Amino acid sequence: MDNDLLKSDKSGYQTKIDNIFIGGDAKRNAATAIIAISDGRRTAEEIIEKAKLNLDIPREINDKKVSKRDLIIKKAKRVAAPEIHETNPNDRQNFKLVSKTLDQETIVEEASRCLYCDELCNICTTVCPNFANYSYDIDPVRYELQKIEFDGKGSYKLEDDFVFEVKQTHQILNIANFCNECGNCNTFCPTNSAPYKEKPKVHITIDSFDNAPVGFYLEK
Repeated sequence: MDNDLLKSDKSGYQTKIDNIFIGGDAKRNAATAIIAISDGRRTAEEIIEKAKLNLDIPREINDKKVSKRDLIIKKAKRVAAPEIHETNPNDRQNFKLVSKTLDQETIVEEASRCLYCDELCNICTTVCPNFANYSYDIDPVRYELQKIEFDGKGSYKLEDDFVFEVKQTHQILNIANFCNECGNCNTFCPTNSAPYKEKPKVHITIDSFDNAPVGFYLEK
């Protein structure tokens, strides 16, 4: 097969063969598992969009009823995975499963190791060598923003622009003075984000703020 047929454009995952999609290492050469998982999710979204499927299904909200303190403590403790029973290496030249099916008790034990990253991630605060990413909490907000439209004749009018909404309580900011933009937070972000680029950038000195194209100055 011609390798050119398996190439996709930079913005998508559809190859030159209809209904054949590509992602992960096959698309971008060797990368991380996080990026491959992200490619899988985005590919699925592209397939759903192409198939014109309506998957707007109400999701059941599972309130775990855990505090931020509990989540931080859970992330700070290393819990070893249960032992996985495997077949003898001498008995693998066949189609038998190498890893045996887990029993219910072991499955529950393994599931209890979940760190609830959907509730609180904060991976970027731990992988930053300079501690430039900082976690903070806010109350969810929603603002209907407006803009001023000038007609060029000296008069203006207010028009609705867009809705600015913050749904999540736990947030991240980037301290510009500490960040050297190494990209560690981008590499390890499970949502394929780049906190040092996308999160609010806060400056703690006025000189840094004056010389930056974007950001905020924290005086006290």
